[in-house]
Amino acid sequence: MEMTPSTSAETKGNTSKAYLTAEHQLELHTNTAQALFTGHWRVGNMGLVQYAKLMSQLWKAYKEDDPYAEWYLLKAYEALEQTKDKIKDYEKNLQQQLDNLRGFKISLFSNPAPLLQPLRLATPFAFIAAMLVEQVDYVTRQLYTLNRIGLIPKEKLNISTVMIDVQAAFAIPRKWQHTNVTRQDIKENNQTCL
Repeated sequence: MEMTPSTSAETKGNTSKAYLTAEHQLELHTNTAQALFTGHWRVGNMGLVQYAKLMSQLWKAYKEDDPYAEWYLLKAYEALEQTKDKIKDYEKNLQQQLDNLRGFKISLFSNPAPLLQPLRLATPFAFIAAMLVEQVDYVTRQLYTLNRIGLIPKEKLNISTVMIDVQAAFAIPRKWQHTNVTRQDIKENNQTCL
């Protein structure tokens, strides 16, 4: 991802633009999270890659003053935040169950060679969605660990429940349609609005 600041940097009398660059990676331990990243986990459901693409289109339309795109961005943000909070609650409850084992020091199962997935995401929404994928990865590891040591989660939780929550959030931008309507069109109530 490359960002161009609005100001220029001056170097030895020459004026040139200053560029900021960064490389981001997402570390994933489980097949579930890796499949959610790419969208290969189930036919018809979106992964992070597809979600990020749709959010880029929404973001572009928002920058072009599409009020419907802005409305969907707000809906998408709220869905992401609610889902993050819900999964954080799952994580907290599962961790309490692991912590309540007296006399045991349990560490989560992890992949000795986790997949480092490069992130080339164009919007903040895609980064928030990537955080959700990481949360799914962590909760999957917690569930796997509980299963391997013979414990059943107190709340009837399985990875399908978590995936349903994430997919509901990822589905929001699919409902948006580009209309070419701007705020000015709405104010003027012109032909574009019809």
